Amino acid sequence: MAMLKRLYLIFICAPLALNAIPHWYEKTPTNPAYFYGSGSGSSKEVAKQKALSDLASSIAVHVASETTSDTTRVNKTLDKRSSQRIQLVVDSIKFVNVQLDKQECTHHTCYTRLKLNKNMFLSLLAKRYTNLYNTLTPFQPTPGCHGIFIKEKQQIQALLDKMEPMHEILSAYGRTPQSTQFYQDIIKANSPKPKANIIFASHSDQEIADAITGQYARFVQQTNQTGFYTIENKIFESQANGQFHIGLEINIKDCQRQIIFSKQLSADQRDRGAAIERIKAQVFKQMRNYQQGVGAGTSDIDSDNIEF
Repeated sequence: MAMLKRLYLIFICAPLALNAIPHWYEKTPTNPAYFYGSGSGSSKEVAKQKALSDLASSIAVHVASETTSDTTRVNKTLDKRSSQRIQLVVDSIKFVNVQLDKQECTHHTCYTRLKLNKNMFLSLLAKRYTNLYNTLTPFQPTPGCHGIFIKEKQQIQALLDKMEPMHEILSAYGRTPQSTQFYQDIIKANSPKPKANIIFASHSDQEIADAITGQYARFVQQTNQTGFYTIENKIFESQANGQFHIGLEINIKDCQRQIIFSKQLSADQRDRGAAIERIKAQVFKQMRNYQQGVGAGTSDIDSDNIEF
């Protein structure tokens, strides 16, 4: 009977021994020079990918607990959008110089622990941040100018969106990245839309001018103050061969009166109302394409549709 009990215990415990979790896997090293991530799976590759995700998550969690940015905090927690951005930044760098620390495969499960040199990671991140910061310099308003224009605002905001999670990570680990407050203030001063002086040549048709102004208003705020960009317009009208023609010459000038964008548009339709709608659609698309830096601003110019 005693022999049967021993055989029974051996039979029961054998699978447990085969699937035992390695002792090193259950405890993360405390070496401050490295980030660590652990993962397990049905193969070495699956375990590695889970370990990479764990490593990235551990950095994001630490940043969330340390960050003090007013722009990313909601009720003392990191907002979801900022947390996702931090995760993406870590994901983009975590594969650089990640080292295998421990790996062991038992019956049907592999266990992996990876490590990433902390100083190397933060130094690479700081270099990327500095490179982005340097690309902001050309967007500083010229002395005497009080605003930026729609494309510049779009570009500055895109750069700040990339830099914000990097700033959070570097700050959370004791680095001191250059402040972007100056550029954040520029965005704030030009929100919700940049200011511009919209001007029409004398004797312009008021109905057409109002229709065109409505399209500009989707991108800029009207101002009569000096030191801002100017959008100058000349309207031309004619009728011939059963067609109503509207021509529009646009010149956008910076605060130093230098032309930065020039375009001539035209609309030929069977009635005046259709021609006005056509010229409105073209103005909208020119402004949208300029804002987004699409070619010379001629994309979709043959379409009358205005997106909302």
